[in-house]
Amino acid sequence: MLNAAHRSFAVAAAAVTLLSACAEDPSFEARWRLGDPGDGSGELTVDSVRACTAVGLESIRVTAIQAGLPVDTRDLPCFASTFTEPAGLIGGPELADGDYELRFEGVLRSGKTICEAIDAEPCFISRDAAVRKGQPLVFDDLVIPRAPQCRDGVDNDGDGRVDGGDPGCLCSGVAGGGEPTCAIAGRREDDDITRAYFAIRASLLDQNPQATCVGAGITALRAELRRLGSDEIIHSEPLACAFNKQLFDLSLDPGVYTLTTRATAAGDQTVAVDQPARFCVPRPDPADDGCSGPDEVDLPRLFVDLAVDFSIDEFLAPLASPLRFVVEYEPAPGLPPRGCAPPVGGGQLTVDSVVIEARVLDAQGAESPLALNLEGGEPLADPRPCPGTILTTEAVEWSPDQRDYRLAIRGLSPEGDTCFDSGPAPVRAAPGVTFVARVPRAASDGTCRDCAGDAECGGGTCDDAGICLP
Repeated sequence: MLNAAHRSFAVAAAAVTLLSACAEDPSFEARWRLGDPGDGSGELTVDSVRACTAVGLESIRVTAIQAGLPVDTRDLPCFASTFTEPAGLIGGPELADGDYELRFEGVLRSGKTICEAIDAEPCFISRDAAVRKGQPLVFDDLVIPRAPQCRDGVDNDGDGRVDGGDPGCLCSGVAGGGEPTCAIAGRREDDDITRAYFAIRASLLDQNPQATCVGAGITALRAELRRLGSDEIIHSEPLACAFNKQLFDLSLDPGVYTLTTRATAAGDQTVAVDQPARFCVPRPDPADDGCSGPDEVDLPRLFVDLAVDFSIDEFLAPLASPLRFVVEYEPAPGLPPRGCAPPVGGGQLTVDSVVIEARVLDAQGAESPLALNLEGGEPLADPRPCPGTILTTEAVEWSPDQRDYRLAIRGLSPEGDTCFDSGPAPVRAAPGVTFVARVPRAASDGTCRDCAGDAECGGGTCDDAGICLP
């Protein structure tokens, strides 16, 4: 790190009054090259203005130090017209006779010195100088440190993105944004680092709309990134246990990766693990594209949109829970659900009794009847008065062999006619949660009519089907 002494020295140097050089006799002459910043781009010969502007340098600051204090500071052009000649030099200031330390430091177009920009050493070069009037010194072997590509303020690879805004300046496996901490470690803007964007939408138990994270014993999700064929986790992204789309992004080297999503309980204990999803980060050069093999060509690239469903097969242990539910009835599509008694303005129909049959799906998805009792021991399938409270059954187990439970429900009029019926789409049950079993209308004529006229609809309208409309 750049030490505090150099920082305070730089401030003092900037405060030195600059003298006009037009009538001066230079005490030294110099010529410089620009050093390799550690990113492999090599030294640069300063033989044109382009050599300086390409790396963001505006000038070279020369500070003369005597007895530990700056006595003269000048900003010389990074490129002097004399540098077009192989031995061409640029003159410095005229100094009084004496012994000096001369420091040469690059200044960026932003006005920052290299030491201020990269906060690391070496950031300047120094030479001892015994100045004698009429005997100018020559320093023609100077190599001035310059900023690495990711700190020089220049769009080095011409892609319209500069420094920390360029994917090449970001560290592999580091989540989005922030300071380009890899710059000092040798990152270049033209490195083959690519930003990959992820969108993960989770669901539970074969996309069961009744299932919840709490009911399944899940507190959080975690997405884990690995290279294909490796067990090493490159990046671990914490996610909420939620069913909306969750986004994150990473900078990655080219190659094929897998993304595994884990469902966890308290203490990061694994509850379920989704099947790994493969994706590819291509190289900019298609001829050297690691994603063009027959097994990779169809993989998602750069934008990875994943639907992650934790089916019961992916849970590490079965889920055991009673079925706990409330029955509601739908008078008609678009109308609010109702209970056993007719709502205000909803006509005269009372759901008098209900018949509920439980069904279970096996490993192949085949549905079969299930003899299930309520928690008090009464068979669930027995006809019963329309329940106005929560019904709770004995515990059942979700497992690969019993992967789903469904309820076929019929709501009957006082005369015993079926007015509401789940029909071919039984209500899906879910573990550990009180769910709503909503039953659609099956008939609205005869004893299943809401109304015979508008007067029975409390200010609403009785339509031709015998249903009260608002």
